[in-house]
Amino acid sequence: MKFTAKELEKIEKTKSFLKQVKRCDERIDSIARELCRLGELKYTIGISLKTDEKGSAIINSGTSKQSTDAAYVEIIAKIDVLKKKLESEAQKLTEIREQVYAAIETAYNAEAKRVLWYIYIDGITIESIAEKMAYSTRQIGRIHKRALLSVRIE
Repeated sequence: MKFTAKELEKIEKTKSFLKQVKRCDERIDSIARELCRLGELKYTIGISLKTDEKGSAIINSGTSKQSTDAAYVEIIAKIDVLKKKLESEAQKLTEIREQVYAAIETAYNAEAKRVLWYIYIDGITIESIAEKMAYSTRQIGRIHKRALLSVRIE
């Protein structure tokens, strides 16, 4: 099967778009681990502070503990800002992932969707897909290319 230069360009553009999902998933996992670490750090710092019934820090005035407590409160505030930034980034990455899922759903038929899903979401090789779907690797390659041409990227 021969493709025009324009078709080959669309194939490469679509591949690049679909490959984003792996990078997004890896970064989302990394963000989740970082948020967990920040939560643990905030908790550890928080137990060093006296708090009122609302969980707000109480700073003991006139003691040497005051400056330490103030520093802890400042650190906790910085942790909260960082957590918000990470949560925002994770949300954007989740939206990209959803766009990739939606793009796969625009492939020309269920078989094409399955091939794209196996390759770009599950990370399965063409050979394994061929075995799984009872096709030759050449047939899977053709389905893959046609699927890439049929996908609509919003």
